[in-house]
Amino acid sequence: MTDSAHAIPAPFRPSPFWWLPYAAGGFMLTPFALWAGLYLSGIAGPKSGFGTPEMVALMLASLPLAAFFFLANLGQMASAMQAGPAGERMPRAARLMPWLSVAAGAGGIAVLGLLGRDTGGMVALGAATAAMVALMAVSLRSAPAAASLAPPAPPSAGEEERALWLLVTPLLGVAFLALAWSPAVIFYAALIGVPLAFVAILSTAHAGMPGGSP
Repeated sequence: MTDSAHAIPAPFRPSPFWWLPYAAGGFMLTPFALWAGLYLSGIAGPKSGFGTPEMVALMLASLPLAAFFFLANLGQMASAMQAGPAGERMPRAARLMPWLSVAAGAGGIAVLGLLGRDTGGMVALGAATAAMVALMAVSLRSAPAAASLAPPAPPSAGEEERALWLLVTPLLGVAFLALAWSPAVIFYAALIGVPLAFVAILSTAHAGMPGGSP
């Protein structure tokens, strides 16, 4: 039996890039922000999901479901990067989504009633909203709860400084190339940066798991 078999794993250190999942998720939403901006500015192209009041109400009631899983995934990755895999937790914003879905569904049913729409559409909206809320409730019940662990060792000043330079240096390089060559450099850098961000996230999570690199 070698001494390495009894080696004590190094304490987990929170990543200074714990916010990276939120940054990558926010970037992934930019196409929707651009679409909304163009639509509100009057440059409206073909669209679907807005043909009838029932479709609009169902879409509004389903948006919290999409936001729930989006925030849950990002939040659990961020919390794991801060406190290790045992510290994963559901973000508070995700816990609000079932209530928003209930509010949107109930409001949609009320509006449909005021518009004198068919009762079948209101029943379908209510059933769909109830199913989505039930799905979110089951997911919340099975979500990992943060364990009562000793606070992780904070990153040293040297680690924070290295992390800052690791972030600032490529951003300055991209800005210089965009000014000297073409603004299209920003677009291609973003396309490359998002997968690299998720590689960094997964590497950090793997480092905190048993058997992973310290």
